[in-house]
Amino acid sequence: MKAPRLDRQQGFTLVEVIAVFLVMAIVALALATTMVTAVEGYLFSKDSADGAQKAQLALARISKELLQATAISTASSTIVAYTTPAGSFQIAKSSGVITLEKTDSPAYGPQTMIDQVQTNYGSESFLVFKKLDGSTWSTADNINTLHAIKVTLKLTGISGMKLPIFKTMINPRQNDPKKEKLRNVPRIISKADLQIMPILERDFPDEESCS
Repeated sequence: MKAPRLDRQQGFTLVEVIAVFLVMAIVALALATTMVTAVEGYLFSKDSADGAQKAQLALARISKELLQATAISTASSTIVAYTTPAGSFQIAKSSGVITLEKTDSPAYGPQTMIDQVQTNYGSESFLVFKKLDGSTWSTADNINTLHAIKVTLKLTGISGMKLPIFKTMINPRQNDPKKEKLRNVPRIISKADLQIMPILERDFPDEESCS
């Protein structure tokens, strides 16, 4: 009596196994790239939102300080030393940090207003002082001729990514408010290479329109 004949079972060839592993590797690489891109996008969005909030708060504080200036003793691209009814103060940009310091009695040391500030501003400056005709104002001029102080914040995000640029124009109250409408609300300046929010800007009514 003959033994029953077993069907011959076939396995995968080496070429087939290698092909399967290659396909799996390609799929895994595509998924990993998609996940990395999604995570980077999330981190950039979160960093941009955090940076925008910090910048808005810092610009609001700087605006509040300089609006009250009755005298300015130092006016450079990185430092402004000024006097208000509350005393003498100094706002300075140094080593990626912007600080506020009270320089008269009772004095206090530099307090950080915002960090992660770019050290290289390129052709722009942290502070710019202008007269009404557009020329540069200096401490040798009367403060009543100081038309506006332009403040620019350039922040650095995660892994050195550059965030949107934030700017504001400040007209000290020491000046005649009839010269031009007061504008001291921080706004975001859009760049062609950045997908950011629209410019935020508000014009305040002058003294004549309020009366």
